[in-house]
Amino acid sequence: MLGTREILILEKIIKSNISNSKQLSEKLDYSKRQISYSLEKINLELKEMGLKRIVRLKSGEWLYEINSLQALLQKQLPKEKNEFPNVEDYTEPETRYQMEMLLILIETGKVGVEDISDFMKVSRNTVLLDLRKCKELLEAHFCFLDYLPGKGYQIIGSQKKINYLIISIVNQLTRRRKGLREIDRYFTNIKTKTLQVISEYENHFDLRFSDNSFEKLYFLINIFGLRFQMKKEDKETDKIIHSFENDFVGQVIEQVEFPIRDQSDVSWITLALLSANTIFNKSNMTDTKIFEAIHETITIFENKSTLNLLNKTALAHRLFFHLKPAFYRIKYGVPFDDVDLESISTSNLEIRTVYEILKDCIAPIEEYLGREMPDNELRLISFYFGGEILNTPMVGNKARKRAVVVCSNGMIVANLMKQNLEELFPEIQFLTTSSIRDLNKFSQEFDLIFSNIPIGDDIPNYVVQPLMSDTEKSRLRIKVLRDFSLNNVVKQTTDIISIMKKYSQIMNEENLFNELSKYLFSTSNALETIEKPKVSTNYLPLSSYITKENIIHSVEMTDSLSWQEALKKACKPLLDQKIVVEEYVEFLLEQMSDEDAHYFINEAIAIPHTLPENGVISQGASLLVSPIPIEFPGNHSVHFIIPFALTNSDQHILAINQVVKLAKDSALQHELLQAQSIDQIHQIIKEL
Repeated sequence: MLGTREILILEKIIKSNISNSKQLSEKLDYSKRQISYSLEKINLELKEMGLKRIVRLKSGEWLYEINSLQALLQKQLPKEKNEFPNVEDYTEPETRYQMEMLLILIETGKVGVEDISDFMKVSRNTVLLDLRKCKELLEAHFCFLDYLPGKGYQIIGSQKKINYLIISIVNQLTRRRKGLREIDRYFTNIKTKTLQVISEYENHFDLRFSDNSFEKLYFLINIFGLRFQMKKEDKETDKIIHSFENDFVGQVIEQVEFPIRDQSDVSWITLALLSANTIFNKSNMTDTKIFEAIHETITIFENKSTLNLLNKTALAHRLFFHLKPAFYRIKYGVPFDDVDLESISTSNLEIRTVYEILKDCIAPIEEYLGREMPDNELRLISFYFGGEILNTPMVGNKARKRAVVVCSNGMIVANLMKQNLEELFPEIQFLTTSSIRDLNKFSQEFDLIFSNIPIGDDIPNYVVQPLMSDTEKSRLRIKVLRDFSLNNVVKQTTDIISIMKKYSQIMNEENLFNELSKYLFSTSNALETIEKPKVSTNYLPLSSYITKENIIHSVEMTDSLSWQEALKKACKPLLDQKIVVEEYVEFLLEQMSDEDAHYFINEAIAIPHTLPENGVISQGASLLVSPIPIEFPGNHSVHFIIPFALTNSDQHILAINQVVKLAKDSALQHELLQAQSIDQIHQIIKEL
C-alpha cells in the first residue's frame, strides 16, 4: 500500500495533469528528492499491478497513462459498502483537532487522553497539546471543553451550538476527504436506518442529493442519532421547522425506528436534509414567497447588468430548486463549507461580474430571509446565476466522441464544468451532467468521463477542476486529443510542429499545439459541421463604447439639471451618431420616471438602457459627468449617467464589470469629477 504522500501526489497528477517535478513541487511544496522517492514507490506499485509506469524523459517531462494512475489510486481507497473515499492522514493538525472533538462527541463511554491517543495513533503529549487548541476552536462555536473525574472529557453547550459544531466538522472532513472512515464503525446499529431515511426522502420528493451532500448526510444523521441516544445537551422544546417535509421525515423515522427523543430531534434531521445540495430536484414548488423574491432579484439584476434574459420565469424556477438548500442554510444559520467559491468567483470574468452586481440585487431575498446574505452563499448564487445566464448548450452530433460530466458538488458546479468543457472541446458531444451515484443509471452510451474526483470505471476518466487556468486547459486538451487521436489531427499537429522546429524557435509548444489542433479540427472534412451558438469571448472594454465624442463634461455647469434634462443631454451623442433614434430616448425617460427603477449601480452611477427593438441601431454608450448631483425619482442621487445602446447580449460584460468597479471606487469617481478635460476623463476610463 502507498503512503499518504504518494496518494496525494497521485491525486494531484490526475487532477491537474502534472507533467514534471517542478509543476508538482509548486502544487504540493515537496522537494525534488521527496517527489523522486515517492515516484519510485508509485512505479513499483504500478509494476506489481501490471500497469504502465511513469516514465521520465531526458527533458524532465513525464509520460504516463492516466487510466493506470486512476486504477492505482482506486486500489488505495476502501470499497466496502457505505464507506466513502478518503485518505487517512491524522498528521495534519486541523484534521486531528476535528477528529478528536468528534470522538469526544460520539463516544458513549469515558474519553481520556489515553483513549484519544489510541484512537488517533499519536503520542500522549501530542494529544495534550491538541486539546489546548480544541478549547480555542470550541470557544468560537460557543462551546467549551470540560474534564470530569469518572466521565472524562466532554464538550458542553446547547443542542443548537453542538449540532452546528458537528455540521461544521463534518463539512470540513468531507471536503478534505479525511478521517471519517474511522468514525463509521460507531454507526453499526443505525447506519441502515440512516440510509433508509435519506433514500425515502429522495424518492418521496423526487430529488437526488449530490455525492458530497449524500456523504455529509450519512455522517450527520448517524452522528445526530448517536447524540440523541446519549441525551447530553440542554433540550430545546420548540420545533425548529414547521413544514410538510418535517412531517414526512417524522413518519419515516417512526417507520424505520430511528432513535429520537422528540419532535425537536426530527427537525434537526429535516434541517440537514433541506439544507443539502441536490444534483436534480423535481419536487413541487410550495413556497411562492421564495419564488417571488428570486424573480424580483432577477429583474433587478437584469436592469443593473444590462443583460436581457429571455425567460425570467423559467430561470426563476430553476434557481428556486437549486437555491432552496441555501435559503434554509441562511435562514437557520447552518454552517456551509463546500467548494472553493472565492477563487471561482474571482478567477472568472463572467462570474466575478455577476457576483459584484448581485451584491446590489439581493435585497428581496434578504428581506424574505430576514437577514443579510452571507458572502459564501452569495458567491454560490453568483456561480449558478452566471452559469445559467451564459449557458449555451451544443447541438448533438453522433459522429463525435460523447462525454458526461460527473461532479460530487452538485448541479451548480456541474453546469459550470460542462460549460467550460464544451468551450474547450468543440469536437466532443457533452451529453449530460451526473452524480457518481447516478452514473450507472444513465441509459445513453458515452466514450469518456470528466469528473472532479477519480471514478473507478473502465471508461477513460479525466479529473478536472471546476475552473482551470489556461495552462491546465492546454494540458488537458492535449492529453485528451492524444489519448483519442480524433481524426488523426493529433498526428498532423505533431508533424507540423516538428517542421516548424527546424526553421524557428517555439516559445510555448503547449499553447501552439492547442491552437493548431483546434484549427485543424475546425477545418477537418471527416467531422460534420457543428452548428453551435457562439458565446462571445471578445469582450469589449468600456472605453470601446464611450469614445471621446460620447463624453459630456459639465465642468462649467453652475445650475443643476433636472434628471430629464440630464438624461436627454447624456443621450445626445448617441442620437447625433445615429446609434439610437428618438424612440430610444423617449423610452428611457418613461423608464427612469419609475421610482422603483433599478438602473443604478451602488447608488453612484445611472445606467439607463433598453431592448434593441426600442430604438437601438448599433452598439454604443455615452457618459455624462456632472459635479452637481442629479436627482432621479426614488431618491437616487448620482454624478454620472451612462446610457447603453446594446444589440449583443454578452459582449459588454467586461464594460459592465468596469462600470461596477467605478461605482465602488469613490477615489476614481473623485478623479472624474475633478478632471479638467474630456481627454482626462477618457484616459481614466481607459485605465479601468
